[in-house]
Amino acid sequence: MLIAKENSERIPPMPEGMYEAVCTMLIDMGVQNNPRFGTSSRKIRLVWEVLGQTVKIGDQEYPRQISKEFTNSLSDKSNLRKALQSWRGKSFTPQELKGFDLRKVLGAGAVLQVMHKTGENGDYATIETIIPMVGKKPPAVKPVVFDLDDAGTYPTFQSLPRYIQEGIAKSEGFEFTGLTVAPKNNQTQPPLPDDSSAPPVHGGGMYPPVDDQYGEPPCGRVLRHPGPDAGNGILRLRLHRTPRMRQE
Repeated sequence: MLIAKENSERIPPMPEGMYEAVCTMLIDMGVQNNPRFGTSSRKIRLVWEVLGQTVKIGDQEYPRQISKEFTNSLSDKSNLRKALQSWRGKSFTPQELKGFDLRKVLGAGAVLQVMHKTGENGDYATIETIIPMVGKKPPAVKPVVFDLDDAGTYPTFQSLPRYIQEGIAKSEGFEFTGLTVAPKNNQTQPPLPDDSSAPPVHGGGMYPPVDDQYGEPPCGRVLRHPGPDAGNGILRLRLHRTPRMRQE
């Protein structure tokens, strides 16, 4: 008899609430095409480890993590600018708007407001607001950086969850990097975070879930990726304020 039932293995999203967290990962997702809007924009993903929260997968417990993807822009209406200014507790100076090094947020503490939204796979957790962690020093972390313009970070690619690798592989110019997405039967990937709203990793390793939010509309200047030798990674992960309608 064929019986359909709800997938009991799906890890439930984090409960809604306020959580102290520390930023542990900065991932360059590259220039992504958006068929809905007919545009392209460069994306980044920030990952936070949620303090005092764990998730059990099999017989092991891992720190709970949550991530959010942004368009890489500091334009007036960009979600990233709003999030960073709320997190910092102050506006950017004109000098900072000329170029802000995103690596500065790694290891920084934050208080995240987590809420639920409903997607194709059911409810998932999203980060609604980010505010400073006041009066506390966040624990030390070993930051993870992947930058398409810095070949020195390329070894990190194979340790990323497969669904993130697949997302990066869709970016413009990825074919020039020489990187390849891990095979589905790869058993060597370490337990880095996965996404509770993403498809399961078939035949691969198990990852602690990273709740995530998608769907930010494109804004800001498009930075084309010409290959791994085009510039250093710090510049690649800098933000520049540019007119919303200016596209290259």
